Amino acid sequence: EIPATLIQMVAALEEIVWAMNPQHDSAASVVSYFSFFADRFLGLANIRLKIESAANVADLVMDARMRHQLFLGFKEALTNVVNHSGATEVRLGFSIAENAFCVSVADNGRGLPPGPQTNGQDGIAHMRTRAVKLGGQFELSSGPGAGTKVSFSVPLILLVDTPWAIL
Repeated sequence: EIPATLIQMVAALEEIVWAMNPQHDSAASVVSYFSFFADRFLGLANIRLKIESAANVADLVMDARMRHQLFLGFKEALTNVVNHSGATEVRLGFSIAENAFCVSVADNGRGLPPGPQTNGQDGIAHMRTRAVKLGGQFELSSGPGAGTKVSFSVPLILLVDTPWAIL
């Protein structure tokens, strides 16, 4: 148990250092770290990963609070895939649409049952709350046997003398 606990502690420390380091205040860093994390996390669960990223995402500036909150929602989405979906593949997407930075996680798993969310789906509520607190949106689409896709979008703000920024 000690080696597993140490690995978890190191991973948690990596996340904190990445989230708080101002050198990572860019969407390019978000794409890089999220991709690295997803590859490692999903690889341990034997789930394939495909990544799609728009070229113009790299020019965005993103503050530590935004990066950290997005990461926590993203991590929740991946955890749900591993623990509940039965998926064999995840598609991770990064884009800019309608003045927003968008991150999506789509799996080819069993999907969610039809009907309203139940009390057992707290992770979905947490992801939605994080996106709304950032001034963004959270979307979920799913169907039995059709997999699940979650998307986070956070607003872009144009700052004088800087590229697009997310603050």
